[in-house]
Amino acid sequence: MSIVAVTIRPDDYVMMACDGVCTDPATGNVKGYVSKMHVMPDLGALMGVTGFGGLGEALRFHMPVHVACFDDLLDAMPGLLAWAWGGIETEFGPWAYRSCVSLAGWSDQRGKFEGWRITTYDKDRVRAETGERATVPAFTLGAIPGRGIWATAGEDPAILRRFGVIDGPDTDDDGDRLVRVICAGRAESGQATEEGLPFNAGGFVQLAHLVRGHAQTWITHRWPEDVIGRPIDPARGQPLPDHLMAHYDAQA
Repeated sequence: MSIVAVTIRPDDYVMMACDGVCTDPATGNVKGYVSKMHVMPDLGALMGVTGFGGLGEALRFHMPVHVACFDDLLDAMPGLLAWAWGGIETEFGPWAYRSCVSLAGWSDQRGKFEGWRITTYDKDRVRAETGERATVPAFTLGAIPGRGIWATAGEDPAILRRFGVIDGPDTDDDGDRLVRVICAGRAESGQATEEGLPFNAGGFVQLAHLVRGHAQTWITHRWPEDVIGRPIDPARGQPLPDHLMAHYDAQA
């Protein structure tokens, strides 16, 4: 598993961030470097994929020809993902290859930017407002909250505070906040997720920004210390980009 994070400004834009490393789920060793994100200006959409490597490429390759906008993408995704996942389970087995697909873009039907997520497994979650536990069924779209930052991995509050995600500087823009979330995710590499799956994030931090009619993406930080054939060690390498290090608290 890796990490994808999303922030939504319903009237203005969406931004997405992801890490960029591929690891062996059995050993935790780095296998290569790969973007977890698909920037689709043709559909007015961003798509981030965690879990099984190559799933995003398969979804893009097998996208039905009638999908011409973000609303079409949302309509098609449950069936498309279930179909693709059936082939993956047949070839590789169902045990560790859980994935989450994050979608963000402009909805013509609802006249706003919005985000949705869909998983290949029944995912337990806790409602932040009430503490109530709920299960989101597999292959079912669920709305991403249109405020703050949503991420595929639920990180330790102490780590989020150390990286300035919690109680961070008021001068941060949305991109800086997303970068902090991804970098904080790398600090948890080697630890299990709440589903008991191996978690690793690293390699690089990629950002994407989507407005109506335009999309751009760029790499804002790299960890050359995350070398192929070795597990990720969060203690190696600079934890945040230079311009964010002033608010990093290594002792928190």
